[in-house]
Amino acid sequence: MEKGIYTALVTPFKSSGEVDAEKTEFFIERQIKEGVKGVVLVGTTGEAPTLSREEKDMIVERAVKKFKGRTTIIAGCGSFDTRQAVSLAKRYGDMGADFLLSVAPYYNKPDDEGMYSHFAAVADAAAAPVLLYNVPSRTGSCISLPVLGRLKTHGNVAGIKEAGGSISFLSHVCALADDDFTVLCGNDDMILPALALGASGAVSVWSNLEPAVVTRLAQVFWDGDCVTARKIQLSRLKLTDALFADTNPLPIKAALKYAGLDAGGCRLPLKSMRSENASRLFSLLDGREPV
Repeated sequence: MEKGIYTALVTPFKSSGEVDAEKTEFFIERQIKEGVKGVVLVGTTGEAPTLSREEKDMIVERAVKKFKGRTTIIAGCGSFDTRQAVSLAKRYGDMGADFLLSVAPYYNKPDDEGMYSHFAAVADAAAAPVLLYNVPSRTGSCISLPVLGRLKTHGNVAGIKEAGGSISFLSHVCALADDDFTVLCGNDDMILPALALGASGAVSVWSNLEPAVVTRLAQVFWDGDCVTARKIQLSRLKLTDALFADTNPLPIKAALKYAGLDAGGCRLPLKSMRSENASRLFSLLDGREPV
Protein backbone atom coordinates (compact mmCIF):
# COMPACT_ATOMS: atom_id res chain seq x y z
CA MET A 1 0.00 0.00 0.00
CA GLU A 2 1.36 3.42 -0.93
CA LYS A 3 2.43 5.64 1.92
CA GLY A 4 0.51 8.87 2.25
CA ILE A 5 -2.61 10.54 3.57
CA TYR A 6 -6.00 8.92 3.08
CA THR A 7 -9.06 11.05 3.81
CA ALA A 8 -11.94 9.60 5.80
CA LEU A 9 -14.47 11.30 3.57
CA VAL A 10 -17.70 12.83 4.82
CA THR A 11 -20.93 11.82 3.13
CA PRO A 12 -22.67 14.96 1.83
CA PHE A 13 -26.44 15.17 2.21
CA LYS A 14 -28.96 17.33 0.40
CA SER A 15 -31.40 19.50 2.36
CA SER A 16 -33.94 16.71 1.78
CA GLY A 17 -31.68 14.30 3.67
CA GLU A 18 -30.74 12.27 0.59
CA VAL A 19 -27.14 11.43 -0.21
CA ASP A 20 -25.72 14.06 -2.56
CA ALA A 21 -23.89 11.90 -5.09
CA GLU A 22 -22.65 14.82 -7.18
CA LYS A 23 -21.26 16.63 -4.12
CA THR A 24 -19.54 13.40 -3.06
CA GLU A 25 -17.76 13.31 -6.40
CA PHE A 26 -16.84 17.00 -6.02
CA PHE A 27 -15.23 16.25 -2.66
CA ILE A 28 -13.30 13.27 -4.04
CA GLU A 29 -12.05 15.37 -6.97
CA ARG A 30 -10.90 18.05 -4.53
CA GLN A 31 -8.97 15.48 -2.50
CA ILE A 32 -7.21 14.21 -5.61
CA LYS A 33 -6.21 17.72 -6.69
CA GLU A 34 -4.87 18.48 -3.20
CA GLY A 35 -2.58 15.46 -3.21
CA VAL A 36 -4.10 12.81 -0.95
CA LYS A 37 -3.35 9.19 -1.84
CA GLY A 38 -6.89 7.94 -1.40
CA VAL A 39 -10.28 8.24 0.24
CA VAL A 40 -12.16 6.09 2.71
CA LEU A 41 -15.83 5.88 1.76
CA VAL A 42 -18.80 4.89 3.95
CA GLY A 43 -16.73 4.74 7.11
CA THR A 44 -17.28 6.36 10.49
CA THR A 45 -16.78 9.89 9.16
CA GLY A 46 -19.02 8.96 6.24
CA GLU A 47 -21.85 8.11 8.69
CA ALA A 48 -22.00 4.46 7.70
CA PRO A 49 -24.33 3.51 10.59
CA THR A 50 -27.09 5.71 9.16
CA LEU A 51 -26.61 4.86 5.49
CA SER A 52 -28.78 2.19 3.91
CA ARG A 53 -27.18 -0.71 2.08
CA GLU A 54 -28.38 0.82 -1.19
CA GLU A 55 -26.81 4.18 -0.37
CA LYS A 56 -23.48 2.60 0.52
CA ASP A 57 -23.53 0.58 -2.69
CA MET A 58 -24.25 3.69 -4.74
CA ILE A 59 -21.44 5.72 -3.16
CA VAL A 60 -18.84 2.99 -3.62
CA GLU A 61 -19.95 2.00 -7.11
CA ARG A 62 -19.95 5.57 -8.44
CA ALA A 63 -16.57 6.33 -6.91
CA VAL A 64 -14.99 3.21 -8.39
CA LYS A 65 -16.41 3.93 -11.84
CA LYS A 66 -15.25 7.56 -11.88
CA PHE A 67 -12.05 7.61 -9.84
CA LYS A 68 -10.43 4.16 -9.79
CA GLY A 69 -6.89 4.50 -11.09
CA ARG A 70 -6.75 8.19 -10.15
CA THR A 71 -6.90 7.63 -6.41
CA THR A 72 -7.05 4.71 -4.00
CA ILE A 73 -10.63 3.75 -3.11
CA ILE A 74 -11.03 2.27 0.37
CA ALA A 75 -14.54 1.07 1.18
CA GLY A 76 -15.79 0.63 4.72
CA CYS A 77 -17.16 -2.85 5.30
CA GLY A 78 -17.40 -3.02 9.07
CA SER A 79 -20.23 -4.56 11.07
CA PHE A 80 -20.78 -6.12 14.47
CA ASP A 81 -22.36 -9.02 12.57
CA THR A 82 -19.64 -11.12 10.95
CA ARG A 83 -22.02 -12.30 8.24
CA GLN A 84 -22.77 -8.71 7.23
CA ALA A 85 -19.09 -7.74 7.31
CA VAL A 86 -18.27 -10.72 5.09
CA SER A 87 -21.07 -9.81 2.69
CA LEU A 88 -19.90 -6.20 2.41
CA ALA A 89 -16.27 -7.26 1.96
CA LYS A 90 -17.24 -9.53 -0.92
CA ARG A 91 -19.51 -6.93 -2.48
CA TYR A 92 -17.19 -3.93 -2.41
CA GLY A 93 -14.19 -5.97 -3.44
CA ASP A 94 -16.14 -7.24 -6.41
CA MET A 95 -17.18 -3.66 -7.23
CA GLY A 96 -13.51 -2.76 -7.57
CA ALA A 97 -12.56 -1.08 -4.31
CA ASP A 98 -8.79 -1.15 -3.89
CA PHE A 99 -8.91 -1.87 -0.16
CA LEU A 100 -11.56 -2.66 2.43
CA LEU A 101 -11.62 -1.10 5.91
CA SER A 102 -13.15 -3.34 8.54
CA VAL A 103 -13.76 -1.91 12.00
CA ALA A 104 -13.57 -4.04 15.13
CA PRO A 105 -17.00 -5.42 16.05
CA TYR A 106 -18.77 -2.90 18.25
CA TYR A 107 -21.37 -3.22 21.01
CA ASN A 108 -21.12 -7.02 21.37
CA LYS A 109 -17.45 -6.78 22.55
CA PRO A 110 -15.96 -10.14 21.48
CA ASP A 111 -13.03 -11.73 23.28
CA ASP A 112 -9.71 -12.34 21.51
CA GLU A 113 -10.81 -15.56 19.85
CA GLY A 114 -14.03 -13.99 18.64
CA MET A 115 -12.13 -10.95 17.36
CA TYR A 116 -9.63 -13.09 15.48
CA SER A 117 -12.31 -15.31 13.98
CA HIS A 118 -14.34 -12.29 12.86
CA PHE A 119 -11.48 -10.67 10.98
CA ALA A 120 -10.20 -13.98 9.61
CA ALA A 121 -13.65 -14.65 8.14
CA VAL A 122 -13.74 -11.19 6.55
CA ALA A 123 -10.22 -11.54 5.12
CA ASP A 124 -10.93 -15.05 3.83
CA ALA A 125 -13.98 -13.84 1.93
CA ALA A 126 -12.85 -10.40 0.79
CA ALA A 127 -12.21 -9.75 -2.86
CA ALA A 128 -9.67 -7.02 -2.00
CA PRO A 129 -7.01 -6.56 0.70
CA VAL A 130 -8.39 -5.78 4.15
CA LEU A 131 -7.30 -3.02 6.50
CA LEU A 132 -8.23 -3.60 10.13
CA TYR A 133 -9.59 -0.65 12.09
CA ASN A 134 -8.99 -0.31 15.81
CA VAL A 135 -10.94 2.51 17.47
CA PRO A 136 -11.84 1.51 21.04
CA SER A 137 -13.46 4.86 21.85
CA ARG A 138 -16.18 4.08 19.29
CA THR A 139 -16.43 0.30 19.47
CA GLY A 140 -15.99 -0.54 23.14
CA SER A 141 -13.49 -3.23 22.11
CA CYS A 142 -9.82 -3.35 21.19
CA ILE A 143 -7.86 -5.45 18.72
CA SER A 144 -5.21 -6.79 21.10
CA LEU A 145 -1.57 -7.08 20.11
CA PRO A 146 -1.64 -10.92 20.18
CA VAL A 147 -4.67 -10.93 17.86
CA LEU A 148 -3.04 -8.35 15.62
CA GLY A 149 0.11 -10.45 15.43
CA ARG A 150 -1.90 -13.46 14.31
CA LEU A 151 -3.92 -11.50 11.76
CA LYS A 152 -0.78 -9.95 10.30
CA THR A 153 0.17 -13.35 8.91
CA HIS A 154 -3.10 -13.65 6.96
CA GLY A 155 -2.34 -13.18 3.30
CA ASN A 156 -5.27 -10.85 2.72
CA VAL A 157 -4.75 -8.54 5.72
CA ALA A 158 -2.85 -5.53 4.39
CA GLY A 159 -2.54 -3.45 7.54
CA ILE A 160 -4.36 -1.49 10.20
CA LYS A 161 -5.80 1.93 10.88
CA GLU A 162 -4.81 2.45 14.51
CA ALA A 163 -6.96 5.03 16.30
CA GLY A 164 -6.66 4.05 19.93
CA GLY A 165 -5.04 7.33 20.92
CA SER A 166 -2.30 5.70 23.01
CA ILE A 167 1.27 6.42 21.95
CA SER A 168 2.41 3.32 23.82
CA PHE A 169 -0.02 1.02 22.00
CA LEU A 170 0.74 2.75 18.70
CA SER A 171 4.44 2.06 19.25
CA HIS A 172 3.78 -1.65 19.61
CA VAL A 173 1.55 -1.63 16.52
CA CYS A 174 4.20 0.19 14.48
CA ALA A 175 6.72 -2.45 15.54
CA LEU A 176 4.69 -4.90 13.43
CA ALA A 177 4.92 -2.78 10.27
CA ASP A 178 6.76 -4.16 7.26
CA ASP A 179 6.45 -4.22 3.48
CA ASP A 180 3.38 -6.45 3.71
CA PHE A 181 1.69 -4.83 6.71
CA THR A 182 0.88 -1.12 6.66
CA VAL A 183 0.17 0.96 9.75
CA LEU A 184 -1.92 4.09 9.25
CA CYS A 185 -2.49 6.56 12.06
CA GLY A 186 -6.16 7.23 12.80
CA ASN A 187 -5.68 10.19 15.16
CA ASP A 188 -5.11 13.59 13.58
CA ASP A 189 -3.24 14.95 16.59
CA MET A 190 -0.74 12.07 16.41
CA ILE A 191 0.20 11.96 12.73
CA LEU A 192 3.78 13.15 13.21
CA PRO A 193 4.52 10.86 16.17
CA ALA A 194 3.09 7.96 14.18
CA LEU A 195 5.27 8.75 11.16
CA ALA A 196 8.31 8.95 13.42
CA LEU A 197 7.47 5.47 14.74
CA GLY A 198 7.26 4.05 11.23
CA ALA A 199 3.62 4.46 10.21
CA SER A 200 3.10 4.75 6.46
CA GLY A 201 0.65 7.62 6.72
CA ALA A 202 -2.73 8.40 8.17
CA VAL A 203 -6.45 8.09 7.65
CA SER A 204 -7.45 11.65 8.42
CA VAL A 205 -10.64 13.54 9.24
CA TRP A 206 -8.76 16.85 9.28
CA SER A 207 -7.81 16.40 5.61
CA ASN A 208 -11.45 16.83 4.58
CA LEU A 209 -10.82 20.48 5.42
CA GLU A 210 -7.11 20.97 4.68
CA PRO A 211 -5.91 18.13 2.45
CA ALA A 212 -2.88 20.03 1.17
CA VAL A 213 -1.74 20.89 4.70
CA VAL A 214 -2.00 17.32 5.95
CA THR A 215 -0.25 15.89 2.91
CA ARG A 216 2.51 18.48 3.31
CA LEU A 217 2.98 17.47 6.95
CA ALA A 218 3.69 13.92 5.87
CA GLN A 219 5.79 14.81 2.85
CA VAL A 220 8.14 17.22 4.63
CA PHE A 221 8.71 14.58 7.30
CA TRP A 222 9.61 12.00 4.66
CA ASP A 223 11.85 14.60 3.02
CA GLY A 224 13.76 14.88 6.29
CA ASP A 225 12.44 18.27 7.42
CA CYS A 226 11.24 17.32 10.88
CA VAL A 227 11.26 20.95 12.06
CA THR A 228 8.64 21.97 9.49
CA ALA A 229 6.62 18.82 10.10
CA ARG A 230 6.56 19.61 13.81
CA LYS A 231 5.54 23.20 13.08
CA ILE A 232 2.61 22.05 10.94
CA GLN A 233 1.39 19.46 13.45
CA LEU A 234 1.56 21.85 16.40
CA SER A 235 0.11 24.81 14.48
CA ARG A 236 -3.09 22.84 13.99
CA LEU A 237 -3.21 21.07 17.35
CA LYS A 238 -6.02 23.22 18.77
CA LEU A 239 -7.92 22.84 15.50
CA THR A 240 -7.66 19.06 15.46
CA ASP A 241 -8.80 19.01 19.08
CA ALA A 242 -11.80 21.16 18.12
CA LEU A 243 -12.64 18.79 15.27
CA PHE A 244 -13.32 16.13 17.89
CA ALA A 245 -14.88 18.27 20.63
CA ASP A 246 -18.24 16.78 19.63
CA THR A 247 -18.94 13.45 18.00
CA ASN A 248 -17.33 13.02 14.59
CA PRO A 249 -18.45 14.00 11.93
CA LEU A 250 -20.44 16.88 13.47
CA PRO A 251 -17.42 19.22 13.78
CA ILE A 252 -15.83 18.47 10.41
CA LYS A 253 -19.14 19.04 8.63
CA ALA A 254 -19.58 22.32 10.52
CA ALA A 255 -16.03 23.34 9.60
CA LEU A 256 -16.56 22.50 5.94
CA LYS A 257 -19.73 24.57 5.82
CA TYR A 258 -17.99 27.49 7.52
CA ALA A 259 -15.22 27.24 4.93
CA GLY A 260 -17.71 27.34 2.05
CA LEU A 261 -17.69 23.59 1.39
CA ASP A 262 -21.15 22.68 2.62
CA ALA A 263 -21.67 18.92 3.01
CA GLY A 264 -25.04 19.27 4.69
CA GLY A 265 -25.86 18.17 8.19
CA CYS A 266 -25.61 14.81 9.91
CA ARG A 267 -28.34 12.23 10.15
CA LEU A 268 -30.00 11.57 13.47
CA PRO A 269 -29.14 10.60 16.13
CA LEU A 270 -26.31 13.10 15.48
CA LYS A 271 -27.82 16.56 15.40
CA SER A 272 -25.52 19.56 15.86
CA MET A 273 -22.45 20.80 17.67
CA ARG A 274 -22.78 22.42 21.06
CA SER A 275 -22.75 26.18 20.54
CA GLU A 276 -19.65 26.81 22.65
CA ASN A 277 -17.70 24.16 20.74
CA ALA A 278 -18.86 25.52 17.39
CA SER A 279 -17.83 29.06 18.37
CA ARG A 280 -14.38 27.87 19.35
CA LEU A 281 -14.02 25.87 16.13
CA PHE A 282 -14.99 28.83 13.95
CA SER A 283 -12.62 31.13 15.86
CA LEU A 284 -9.77 28.69 15.24
CA LEU A 285 -10.66 28.50 11.56
CA ASP A 286 -10.55 32.29 11.32
CA GLY A 287 -7.19 32.39 13.08
CA ARG A 288 -5.37 29.86 10.92
CA GLU A 289 -2.01 30.89 9.54
CA PRO A 290 -0.51 29.49 6.33
CA VAL A 291 1.86 26.58 6.91
